[in-house]
Amino acid sequence: MIGFGQGWIKNFYDTPLDFPNVCNVVSTVDSGYAVFNYYGIIKTNALGDTIWTNQNYEGTNSGIQTYDGGYMLFGFFGLFKLDNLGSLQWSDSSIYVEPNTIDQTIDSGYVYTGTAGGNLKADEHLRVVRINSTGDTLWTCQPYPHDGNFDVEGTGKDVHQTNDGNYIVAGFRYILNTSLSSYKNALLSKINNFGDTLWTKFYYLGDESEINSLLEKSNGNFVFAGKTKDWFVNYTYCKKILLAETDPQGNIIWVKTYESNCRAEAESIEEAHNGGFIVCGVKELNNGKEKIWVLRTNNFGDTLWTRTFGNPYGIGISAKKTLDGGYIITGIGYQNSFSASIMLIKIDDNGNITSEFNIPISSSNRKIKKTVDILGRETKPQPNIPFIEIYDDGTVEKRIVIE
Repeated sequence: MIGFGQGWIKNFYDTPLDFPNVCNVVSTVDSGYAVFNYYGIIKTNALGDTIWTNQNYEGTNSGIQTYDGGYMLFGFFGLFKLDNLGSLQWSDSSIYVEPNTIDQTIDSGYVYTGTAGGNLKADEHLRVVRINSTGDTLWTCQPYPHDGNFDVEGTGKDVHQTNDGNYIVAGFRYILNTSLSSYKNALLSKINNFGDTLWTKFYYLGDESEINSLLEKSNGNFVFAGKTKDWFVNYTYCKKILLAETDPQGNIIWVKTYESNCRAEAESIEEAHNGGFIVCGVKELNNGKEKIWVLRTNNFGDTLWTRTFGNPYGIGISAKKTLDGGYIITGIGYQNSFSASIMLIKIDDNGNITSEFNIPISSSNRKIKKTVDILGRETKPQPNIPFIEIYDDGTVEKRIVIE
Protein backbone atom coordinates (compact mmCIF):
# COMPACT_ATOMS: atom_id res chain seq x y z
CA MET A 1 0.00 0.00 0.00
CA ILE A 2 1.45 3.34 -1.05
CA GLY A 3 -0.01 6.60 0.36
CA PHE A 4 0.64 9.96 -1.28
CA GLY A 5 0.03 13.09 0.81
CA GLN A 6 -1.82 15.03 -1.89
CA GLY A 7 -4.05 16.83 0.58
CA TRP A 8 -3.93 18.67 3.87
CA ILE A 9 -5.90 21.02 6.14
CA LYS A 10 -4.59 24.31 7.52
CA ASN A 11 -6.20 26.64 10.05
CA PHE A 12 -5.39 30.36 10.29
CA TYR A 13 -6.27 31.92 13.64
CA ASP A 14 -4.32 35.18 13.36
CA THR A 15 -7.22 37.24 12.05
CA PRO A 16 -8.32 40.49 13.73
CA LEU A 17 -11.94 39.30 13.69
CA ASP A 18 -13.34 37.26 16.57
CA PHE A 19 -15.25 35.21 13.97
CA PRO A 20 -13.21 35.02 10.73
CA ASN A 21 -14.79 36.23 7.53
CA VAL A 22 -13.14 34.59 4.52
CA CYS A 23 -14.11 35.75 1.02
CA ASN A 24 -12.61 33.31 -1.49
CA VAL A 25 -9.46 31.45 -2.50
CA VAL A 26 -7.52 31.28 -5.77
CA SER A 27 -4.85 28.90 -7.00
CA THR A 28 -1.90 31.13 -7.90
CA VAL A 29 0.51 30.82 -10.83
CA ASP A 30 3.37 29.74 -8.53
CA SER A 31 1.33 26.66 -7.47
CA GLY A 32 0.48 28.28 -4.14
CA TYR A 33 -2.75 29.85 -2.92
CA ALA A 34 -4.14 33.27 -2.06
CA VAL A 35 -6.82 33.39 0.64
CA PHE A 36 -8.84 36.60 0.61
CA ASN A 37 -10.49 37.60 3.86
CA TYR A 38 -12.18 40.64 5.40
CA TYR A 39 -8.82 42.25 6.24
CA GLY A 40 -6.86 41.43 3.11
CA ILE A 41 -4.86 38.49 1.83
CA ILE A 42 -2.95 35.46 3.15
CA LYS A 43 -0.46 34.09 0.61
CA THR A 44 0.67 30.48 1.01
CA ASN A 45 2.89 28.00 -0.78
CA ALA A 46 1.68 24.72 -2.33
CA LEU A 47 1.52 23.08 1.12
CA GLY A 48 -0.57 25.84 2.67
CA ASP A 49 2.30 27.34 4.67
CA THR A 50 2.10 31.13 4.98
CA ILE A 51 4.62 33.04 2.82
CA TRP A 52 3.34 36.53 3.55
CA THR A 53 0.20 38.36 4.63
CA ASN A 54 -1.23 41.81 4.07
CA GLN A 55 -4.08 42.41 6.50
CA ASN A 56 -4.32 46.19 6.05
CA TYR A 57 -7.47 46.32 3.88
CA GLU A 58 -10.46 46.15 6.18
CA GLY A 59 -13.74 45.56 4.36
CA THR A 60 -12.40 43.27 1.63
CA ASN A 61 -15.23 41.27 0.05
CA SER A 62 -13.58 39.62 -2.97
CA GLY A 63 -10.17 39.11 -4.51
CA ILE A 64 -8.49 37.80 -7.67
CA GLN A 65 -5.01 37.21 -8.99
CA THR A 66 -4.38 39.52 -11.94
CA TYR A 67 -2.70 38.74 -15.25
CA ASP A 68 0.58 40.35 -14.10
CA GLY A 69 0.82 38.02 -11.10
CA GLY A 70 -0.43 40.62 -8.63
CA TYR A 71 -3.76 40.86 -6.83
CA MET A 72 -6.90 42.97 -6.84
CA LEU A 73 -8.86 43.44 -3.60
CA PHE A 74 -12.47 44.63 -3.85
CA GLY A 75 -14.24 45.81 -0.72
CA PHE A 76 -16.38 48.35 1.06
CA PHE A 77 -13.61 50.96 0.99
CA GLY A 78 -12.70 50.58 -2.66
CA LEU A 79 -10.33 48.85 -5.03
CA PHE A 80 -6.74 48.00 -4.07
CA LYS A 81 -4.25 46.75 -6.66
CA LEU A 82 -1.31 44.90 -5.10
CA ASP A 83 1.84 43.50 -6.71
CA ASN A 84 2.88 39.86 -6.39
CA LEU A 85 4.40 40.48 -2.95
CA GLY A 86 1.36 42.27 -1.57
CA SER A 87 2.60 45.87 -1.88
CA LEU A 88 0.04 48.48 -2.91
CA GLN A 89 0.31 49.80 -6.48
CA TRP A 90 -2.86 51.92 -6.66
CA SER A 91 -6.29 52.28 -5.07
CA ASP A 92 -9.66 53.85 -5.84
CA SER A 93 -12.40 54.55 -3.31
CA SER A 94 -15.08 55.45 -5.91
CA ILE A 95 -16.72 52.08 -6.47
CA TYR A 96 -20.44 53.05 -6.73
CA VAL A 97 -21.69 49.82 -5.10
CA GLU A 98 -21.83 47.77 -1.94
CA PRO A 99 -19.33 45.20 -3.22
CA ASN A 100 -19.75 41.52 -3.99
CA THR A 101 -17.51 40.23 -6.81
CA ILE A 102 -14.83 41.47 -9.21
CA ASP A 103 -13.25 39.82 -12.27
CA GLN A 104 -10.56 40.83 -14.75
CA THR A 105 -11.36 41.43 -18.42
CA ILE A 106 -9.31 40.40 -21.45
CA ASP A 107 -7.94 43.95 -21.88
CA SER A 108 -6.56 43.89 -18.28
CA GLY A 109 -9.44 46.03 -17.04
CA TYR A 110 -12.04 44.88 -14.51
CA VAL A 111 -15.77 44.38 -14.11
CA TYR A 112 -17.50 44.26 -10.73
CA THR A 113 -21.00 44.01 -9.30
CA GLY A 114 -22.95 44.55 -6.11
CA THR A 115 -25.79 46.66 -4.78
CA ALA A 116 -26.21 50.38 -5.44
CA GLY A 117 -28.74 53.12 -4.85
CA GLY A 118 -31.69 52.60 -7.15
CA ASN A 119 -34.19 54.91 -8.75
CA LEU A 120 -37.75 55.97 -7.93
CA LYS A 121 -38.99 53.73 -5.11
CA ALA A 122 -36.13 51.24 -5.07
CA ASP A 123 -33.40 51.87 -2.50
CA GLU A 124 -31.16 48.98 -3.57
CA HIS A 125 -30.46 47.99 -7.13
CA LEU A 126 -28.21 45.49 -8.85
CA ARG A 127 -25.40 47.34 -10.60
CA VAL A 128 -22.49 46.36 -12.86
CA VAL A 129 -19.46 48.64 -13.30
CA ARG A 130 -16.74 48.37 -15.94
CA ILE A 131 -13.34 50.03 -15.32
CA ASN A 132 -10.00 50.11 -17.13
CA SER A 133 -6.68 48.77 -15.85
CA THR A 134 -6.03 51.83 -13.70
CA GLY A 135 -9.51 52.09 -12.17
CA ASP A 136 -11.14 54.70 -14.43
CA THR A 137 -14.87 54.05 -14.89
CA LEU A 138 -15.91 53.17 -18.45
CA TRP A 139 -19.61 52.55 -17.82
CA THR A 140 -22.18 51.49 -15.24
CA CYS A 141 -25.30 49.43 -15.83
CA GLN A 142 -28.49 48.60 -13.92
CA PRO A 143 -29.61 45.60 -15.98
CA TYR A 144 -33.33 45.35 -15.25
CA PRO A 145 -35.89 48.18 -15.41
CA HIS A 146 -37.77 49.54 -12.44
CA ASP A 147 -41.41 48.45 -12.23
CA GLY A 148 -43.55 51.47 -11.40
CA ASN A 149 -46.10 49.31 -9.56
CA PHE A 150 -43.69 47.66 -7.14
CA ASP A 151 -40.52 48.34 -5.20
CA VAL A 152 -38.12 46.20 -7.21
CA GLU A 153 -34.72 45.80 -5.61
CA GLY A 154 -31.84 43.42 -6.16
CA THR A 155 -28.21 42.42 -5.78
CA GLY A 156 -25.47 41.32 -8.16
CA LYS A 157 -23.53 38.37 -6.70
CA ASP A 158 -21.21 37.27 -9.55
CA VAL A 159 -20.05 38.72 -12.87
CA HIS A 160 -17.77 37.57 -15.69
CA GLN A 161 -16.79 38.55 -19.20
CA THR A 162 -18.27 36.04 -21.63
CA ASN A 163 -16.62 34.16 -24.48
CA ASP A 164 -18.10 36.62 -27.00
CA GLY A 165 -16.63 39.68 -25.23
CA ASN A 166 -19.85 40.70 -23.47
CA TYR A 167 -20.74 40.22 -19.78
CA ILE A 168 -22.99 38.02 -17.68
CA VAL A 169 -24.16 38.97 -14.19
CA ALA A 170 -25.96 36.74 -11.71
CA GLY A 171 -27.82 37.48 -8.50
CA PHE A 172 -31.42 38.01 -7.50
CA ARG A 173 -34.19 40.60 -7.48
CA TYR A 174 -36.95 40.98 -4.95
CA ILE A 175 -40.31 42.75 -4.93
CA LEU A 176 -41.24 44.41 -1.65
CA ASN A 177 -44.89 45.54 -1.82
CA THR A 178 -46.54 42.53 -3.38
CA SER A 179 -48.66 39.57 -2.38
CA LEU A 180 -46.80 37.28 -4.79
CA SER A 181 -45.60 34.10 -3.07
CA SER A 182 -42.39 34.09 -5.11
CA TYR A 183 -41.12 37.60 -4.45
CA LYS A 184 -37.36 36.88 -4.52
CA ASN A 185 -36.13 35.43 -7.80
CA ALA A 186 -32.77 34.33 -9.17
CA LEU A 187 -31.69 36.28 -12.23
CA LEU A 188 -29.17 36.31 -15.06
CA SER A 189 -28.55 39.35 -17.22
CA LYS A 190 -26.43 39.63 -20.37
CA ILE A 191 -24.76 43.00 -20.99
CA ASN A 192 -22.86 44.10 -24.08
CA ASN A 193 -19.43 45.72 -24.13
CA PHE A 194 -20.98 49.20 -24.02
CA GLY A 195 -23.02 48.56 -20.87
CA ASP A 196 -26.37 48.01 -22.62
CA THR A 197 -28.62 45.22 -21.37
CA LEU A 198 -29.15 42.50 -24.00
CA TRP A 199 -31.52 40.31 -21.98
CA THR A 200 -32.56 39.54 -18.41
CA LYS A 201 -34.06 36.29 -17.14
CA PHE A 202 -35.87 35.72 -13.83
CA TYR A 203 -36.15 32.19 -12.46
CA TYR A 204 -39.09 31.09 -10.30
CA LEU A 205 -37.42 28.15 -8.54
CA GLY A 206 -39.14 27.45 -5.24
CA ASP A 207 -40.78 30.18 -3.20
CA GLU A 208 -37.49 32.10 -3.34
CA SER A 209 -34.22 31.58 -5.19
CA GLU A 210 -30.82 33.27 -5.34
CA ILE A 211 -27.67 32.80 -7.42
CA ASN A 212 -24.33 33.14 -5.64
CA SER A 213 -21.88 31.88 -8.27
CA LEU A 214 -21.81 31.48 -12.04
CA LEU A 215 -19.64 30.06 -14.82
CA GLU A 216 -19.76 29.91 -18.60
CA LYS A 217 -19.02 26.65 -20.41
CA SER A 218 -17.04 26.45 -23.64
CA ASN A 219 -20.30 26.01 -25.62
CA GLY A 220 -21.70 29.31 -24.30
CA ASN A 221 -24.09 27.73 -21.80
CA PHE A 222 -24.21 29.09 -18.24
CA VAL A 223 -24.21 27.06 -15.03
CA PHE A 224 -25.12 28.69 -11.73
CA ALA A 225 -25.25 27.70 -8.07
CA GLY A 226 -27.00 29.22 -5.08
CA LYS A 227 -30.00 28.36 -2.98
CA THR A 228 -33.73 27.88 -3.20
CA LYS A 229 -36.07 28.38 -0.27
CA ASP A 230 -39.52 26.90 0.46
CA TRP A 231 -41.73 28.70 2.96
CA PHE A 232 -44.08 26.95 5.39
CA VAL A 233 -46.60 28.10 7.99
CA ASN A 234 -45.48 30.14 11.00
CA TYR A 235 -42.68 31.74 8.93
CA THR A 236 -40.57 28.57 8.84
CA TYR A 237 -38.64 27.57 5.76
CA CYS A 238 -36.11 25.12 4.34
CA LYS A 239 -33.16 26.01 2.08
CA LYS A 240 -31.60 23.70 -0.52
CA ILE A 241 -28.58 24.01 -2.78
CA LEU A 242 -29.65 25.11 -6.25
CA LEU A 243 -27.70 24.08 -9.35
CA ALA A 244 -28.89 24.78 -12.90
CA GLU A 245 -27.70 25.06 -16.50
CA THR A 246 -29.07 27.42 -19.15
CA ASP A 247 -28.47 27.89 -22.85
CA PRO A 248 -26.62 31.02 -24.11
CA GLN A 249 -29.90 32.98 -23.99
CA GLY A 250 -30.57 32.09 -20.35
CA ASN A 251 -33.26 29.44 -20.98
CA ILE A 252 -33.21 26.64 -18.40
CA ILE A 253 -31.90 23.24 -19.59
CA TRP A 254 -31.88 21.40 -16.25
CA VAL A 255 -32.25 22.16 -12.54
CA LYS A 256 -31.00 20.13 -9.56
CA THR A 257 -31.39 20.68 -5.82
CA TYR A 258 -29.50 19.11 -2.91
CA GLU A 259 -30.76 19.22 0.65
CA SER A 260 -29.51 18.47 4.14
CA ASN A 261 -31.77 18.67 7.16
CA CYS A 262 -33.37 22.10 6.61
CA ARG A 263 -30.47 24.25 5.49
CA ALA A 264 -28.09 23.90 2.57
CA GLU A 265 -26.75 26.47 0.13
CA ALA A 266 -23.93 26.84 -2.38
CA GLU A 267 -21.46 29.72 -2.34
CA SER A 268 -19.25 28.80 -5.33
CA ILE A 269 -19.16 26.65 -8.45
CA GLU A 270 -16.22 25.74 -10.66
CA GLU A 271 -15.80 23.42 -13.63
CA ALA A 272 -14.15 20.26 -12.34
CA HIS A 273 -11.23 18.38 -13.79
CA ASN A 274 -12.34 16.03 -16.58
CA GLY A 275 -15.81 17.57 -16.81
CA GLY A 276 -18.65 18.22 -14.40
CA PHE A 277 -18.63 20.68 -11.52
CA ILE A 278 -17.22 21.20 -8.05
CA VAL A 279 -19.61 23.02 -5.68
CA CYS A 280 -18.77 24.43 -2.26
CA GLY A 281 -21.26 25.49 0.39
CA VAL A 282 -22.78 24.55 3.71
CA LYS A 283 -25.01 21.80 5.06
CA GLU A 284 -26.92 21.69 8.34
CA LEU A 285 -26.51 18.74 10.68
CA ASN A 286 -29.21 17.18 12.85
CA ASN A 287 -27.90 19.10 15.88
CA GLY A 288 -28.39 22.41 14.09
CA LYS A 289 -24.66 22.99 13.51
CA GLU A 290 -23.12 23.34 10.05
CA LYS A 291 -20.38 21.66 8.02
CA ILE A 292 -18.41 22.76 4.97
CA TRP A 293 -20.03 20.79 2.13
CA VAL A 294 -18.21 19.99 -1.12
CA LEU A 295 -20.09 18.27 -3.96
CA ARG A 296 -18.65 16.83 -7.16
CA THR A 297 -21.19 16.36 -9.96
CA ASN A 298 -21.19 15.24 -13.56
CA ASN A 299 -22.15 17.50 -16.49
CA PHE A 300 -25.86 17.09 -15.67
CA GLY A 301 -25.64 17.87 -11.97
CA ASP A 302 -25.80 14.24 -10.80
CA THR A 303 -23.77 13.72 -7.64
CA LEU A 304 -20.52 11.75 -7.98
CA TRP A 305 -19.28 12.28 -4.43
CA THR A 306 -19.66 14.65 -1.48
CA ARG A 307 -17.32 15.55 1.38
CA THR A 308 -17.78 17.46 4.62
CA PHE A 309 -15.16 19.36 6.61
CA GLY A 310 -15.03 21.51 9.71
CA ASN A 311 -13.24 22.20 12.98
CA PRO A 312 -15.44 20.28 13.80
CA TYR A 313 -18.10 22.56 12.29
CA GLY A 314 -17.77 24.98 9.42
CA ILE A 315 -19.17 27.11 6.60
CA GLY A 316 -17.93 26.53 3.04
CA ILE A 317 -17.16 29.59 0.93
CA SER A 318 -15.02 28.82 -2.12
CA ALA A 319 -13.58 25.92 -4.15
CA LYS A 320 -11.10 26.18 -7.05
CA LYS A 321 -9.18 23.76 -9.24
CA THR A 322 -5.46 23.36 -8.52
CA LEU A 323 -2.61 22.86 -10.96
CA ASP A 324 -1.96 19.29 -9.77
CA GLY A 325 -5.46 18.05 -10.62
CA GLY A 326 -7.04 18.54 -7.19
CA TYR A 327 -9.04 21.29 -5.51
CA ILE A 328 -8.45 23.97 -2.89
CA ILE A 329 -11.29 24.74 -0.48
CA THR A 330 -11.69 27.63 1.92
CA GLY A 331 -14.26 28.42 4.56
CA ILE A 332 -14.77 29.09 8.25
CA GLY A 333 -14.07 26.37 10.78
CA TYR A 334 -15.36 26.67 14.31
CA GLN A 335 -15.99 24.89 17.59
CA ASN A 336 -17.99 27.79 19.03
CA SER A 337 -18.08 31.57 18.76
CA PHE A 338 -14.85 31.77 20.81
CA SER A 339 -12.84 29.31 18.72
CA ALA A 340 -12.96 29.91 14.97
CA SER A 341 -10.48 29.92 12.12
CA ILE A 342 -10.07 30.42 8.40
CA MET A 343 -9.75 26.91 6.97
CA LEU A 344 -7.74 26.00 3.87
CA ILE A 345 -8.30 22.46 2.64
CA LYS A 346 -6.47 20.67 -0.18
CA ILE A 347 -8.14 17.58 -1.67
CA ASP A 348 -7.44 15.36 -4.65
CA ASP A 349 -9.78 14.78 -7.60
CA ASN A 350 -11.71 12.18 -5.59
CA GLY A 351 -12.25 14.52 -2.66
CA ASN A 352 -9.72 12.82 -0.40
CA ILE A 353 -7.07 14.35 1.81
CA THR A 354 -4.74 11.42 0.95
CA SER A 355 -5.07 9.03 -1.97
CA GLU A 356 -3.94 5.41 -1.73
CA PHE A 357 -3.43 2.54 -4.14
CA ASN A 358 -2.07 -1.01 -4.04
CA ILE A 359 1.04 -2.15 -5.91
CA PRO A 360 0.56 -5.75 -7.16
CA ILE A 361 3.23 -8.33 -6.34
CA SER A 362 4.30 -11.26 -8.49
CA SER A 363 3.52 -14.05 -6.00
CA SER A 364 1.41 -14.23 -2.87
CA ASN A 365 3.37 -17.28 -1.57
CA ARG A 366 6.86 -15.81 -1.54
CA LYS A 367 8.51 -14.68 1.70
CA ILE A 368 11.00 -11.91 2.45
CA LYS A 369 14.47 -13.30 3.25
CA LYS A 370 15.99 -9.93 4.13
CA THR A 371 15.82 -6.19 3.52
CA VAL A 372 18.88 -4.23 2.36
CA ASP A 373 19.68 -0.62 1.49
CA ILE A 374 20.81 0.46 -1.99
CA LEU A 375 24.42 -0.47 -1.09
CA GLY A 376 23.42 -4.03 -0.17
CA ARG A 377 23.69 -3.57 3.60
CA GLU A 378 20.99 -5.24 5.69
CA THR A 379 18.63 -2.63 7.11
CA LYS A 380 15.16 -1.89 8.42
CA PRO A 381 12.73 0.17 6.26
CA GLN A 382 12.75 3.89 7.09
CA PRO A 383 10.31 6.54 5.78
CA ASN A 384 11.44 8.39 2.64
CA ILE A 385 14.57 6.20 2.19
CA PRO A 386 14.72 3.61 -0.64
CA PHE A 387 15.20 -0.04 0.36
CA ILE A 388 15.25 -3.43 -1.38
CA GLU A 389 13.31 -6.52 -0.32
CA ILE A 390 14.87 -9.89 -1.29
CA TYR A 391 12.43 -12.81 -1.50
CA ASP A 392 12.91 -16.59 -1.21
CA ASP A 393 11.87 -17.14 -4.86
CA GLY A 394 14.84 -15.09 -6.10
CA THR A 395 12.83 -11.91 -6.88
CA VAL A 396 13.56 -8.47 -5.48
CA GLU A 397 11.44 -5.33 -4.99
CA LYS A 398 12.76 -1.79 -4.67
CA ARG A 399 10.45 0.26 -2.43
CA ILE A 400 10.08 3.58 -0.69
CA VAL A 401 7.59 4.59 2.00
CA ILE A 402 6.58 8.22 1.48
CA GLU A 403 5.39 10.25 4.43
